[in-house]
Amino acid sequence: MITGSAGRAQAARRSGRDRSRHRQAAGPGRPRSEPADRSAAAQQAYLSCAELAGPLDFSAEPAVRFRRVTSRGQRSTLTLLVGLNALTGLMFIGWLLLPAHVPGTGHSGPGGWQLAVARISFCIVVAVELLRLVQNFAVWVFAFAAADPVPKAPQAGLRIALLTTIVPAKEPLHVVEQTLRAMRRIRYRGPVDVWILDEGNDPAVRENGCAPGRPAFLP
Repeated sequence: MITGSAGRAQAARRSGRDRSRHRQAAGPGRPRSEPADRSAAAQQAYLSCAELAGPLDFSAEPAVRFRRVTSRGQRSTLTLLVGLNALTGLMFIGWLLLPAHVPGTGHSGPGGWQLAVARISFCIVVAVELLRLVQNFAVWVFAFAAADPVPKAPQAGLRIALLTTIVPAKEPLHVVEQTLRAMRRIRYRGPVDVWILDEGNDPAVRENGCAPGRPAFLP
């Protein structure tokens, strides 16, 4: 009798734990799965990258405007650093070209092979320093003038065509199905035609592309 009561109590506790786990799994506070988290993070990253150049320009002006990448303070700091770098580089080159530092000063003729190697090495060092100054100036010019085009809002009423391709022998069909579903979710203020270009003329791809409400098929 005691054994039976203990067994029923243990079974009741186990059943209660099972119901508790079931409520936690089905409840609204259930944590999202890892694939869902990755998908949400990917969508957020895509949205942030889609606006790198700033918000859309809805003005009627057809010309594309440009927005500077750097601020006035950043350009001033860049100019100061490049100027200091150029000054130190010129001072170093001037120091190298002092007569006391030039190999073979006071010697007439080519001299020995050691002197020839020293002169060649000296010229290479001076050329590298000059090249570094030119590169520094080029980086300053391009960074100072860097600008992003302000993206224009698409003109309404146009007919837009979206295309994707598939090689049936190399790509699984479910991959292109996901692509087609994403293409059909695109919203635009005008007609949008979605096409799939099949390089293998596969009947399965044709059936997937020509079904009612699905994109057209082009072999």
